[in-house]
Amino acid sequence: MADLNSEREELLDIAAVAKLLHISSRTVYRMIANGNGELRAIKIGRRWRIRANEVENYLRQKNAHSADDLQRLEQITKKRGTQRRLKHLSGQRPVETVSDEQEGERERRQAQIDLDLKKQKLELQEKHLEIEQKRIDYALQTANKMLTMLYPSMNLDGQQKDLLLQALTQNLLQPGNSAELQLTFPTTRNGYLQQSADILSLYEKIIHLNPNNVPGYLGKGIILSSLRRHEEALTAYEQAIRLDPNNADTHISKADVLHSLRRYEEALIAYEQGIRLDPDNIHAHKGKADALHSLQRYEEALIAYEQVLGLDPNNIYIYKSKADALHSLRRYEEALTTYQQVLGLDTGYAYAYKSKGDTLNSMGRYEEALTAYDQAIRLDASYAYAYKSKGDTLTSMGRHNEALAAYEQARQQSGS
Repeated sequence: MADLNSEREELLDIAAVAKLLHISSRTVYRMIANGNGELRAIKIGRRWRIRANEVENYLRQKNAHSADDLQRLEQITKKRGTQRRLKHLSGQRPVETVSDEQEGERERRQAQIDLDLKKQKLELQEKHLEIEQKRIDYALQTANKMLTMLYPSMNLDGQQKDLLLQALTQNLLQPGNSAELQLTFPTTRNGYLQQSADILSLYEKIIHLNPNNVPGYLGKGIILSSLRRHEEALTAYEQAIRLDPNNADTHISKADVLHSLRRYEEALIAYEQGIRLDPDNIHAHKGKADALHSLQRYEEALIAYEQVLGLDPNNIYIYKSKADALHSLRRYEEALTTYQQVLGLDTGYAYAYKSKGDTLNSMGRYEEALTAYDQAIRLDASYAYAYKSKGDTLTSMGRHNEALAAYEQARQQSGS
C-alpha cells in the first residue's frame, strides 16, 4: 500500500490530466486558477503539475470517473513508479528535477546539435557528389577529345559513337587510370585487361569497316602497347604512318614502343620526327631526352631535358632525369643541387634521397650519404637498392659488419 501511495505522488502534466478528465487543457487551467481546492496543483518553473492522487481523489469525489479512467491512471502511476524503483535498485541516482528553463535550453541545444550534424552530413554528401560529377565530366570530356583526335574522318553512326565513348569513359574512370589524351591502361588487374581487350576488339571492328583509317590504327596501337604487346603495336603504328606520314601522334607513339623494346636509336629518330611535326609536344621532347640518356649521350640529353623544362618548368621527373645525367657525367655538385630541386618539389621521393646519397658517396661525403640512404629507407622500407648503396658506403668507411647487415637487408627485400 505504501508503494501505491508513493506511486500516487507522481506528477502529471496538464495535457495528461485533461485527457483523464475528458476536458480541455484550458478547463484544467481554469480549475487550478479558481483556488477553491477543487484540483490542487503545484508550479514547477513556469509549468503546472498535478499529483496523480489529486486526480484520483477528484474523480472519486465527483463520481465522474469510469473504470477505464481509473485503470488508465493506475497504469500511468504504476509505470512511472516502477521506473523509479528500477533506477533505485540498479544503484542509479534518482533523476533530479530540472526547471522548465533548463529543460528547454537542453532541448534547444540538442536540436541545434542535431541540425548541425544533418547540415554537415548534407555538405559532405554534396561535396562527394560534386567531386564525383567533376571526375565523370572530366573523363567524358577526355573521351570526347580522344574521339575527336582519333576519329576525325570516320563516319560513325550514333550507336557506334556512343558505344566507343562509353567504353573510353569507363576505362578512364577506373582507379589508377590517368585521364590524359595520351591514354595508357593499367595491366595489373584482370578487369582492366578485359576492358582493354574489349576496346581492342572494337578498334579492330572499326578498322575492318575502313582498312585505310589512320586513327583506327593509332587507337589499336595504344591499346596493344598498354597490354605490352609491343611488336603488334609497332605494326599498327607503322601501318598508320604509311597511310598518313604527317601525323605527329603516330610517330610519337611509335617512338614510345621502340623505347620500350630498347631500340633506342630508332626511338630517337621517331621522337625527332614527332617534334618536327609538333614542336611544342612535351611528351616527344621528354621521350627524345630519355632516348639520348639511354644511349649514354648525356650532354645531348641535358640539352633535351632543359628544352622540356622550358615547356613544363615543374616537371619533377625531368629534374630527376637531369640530375641522373649530371651524375653520370660526374658533375656531382650540379647533380646534388638538382636532386635538392627534386626534393623541393616532393619531400617524400625516396628515389631522390637514394640518388642524392649516391652522389654524396661519389664525392666522398660518406656520413651525409648514409643520412640520405636512411631517409630513403624510412620512406620506403622495401627499397633494396637503398640498402645496397648503404652497404657500399659502409664498406668504403671500413664498417664491414654494418655493411654486411645492409647487404642482407637488400637481399631480403629483393627476394634473392
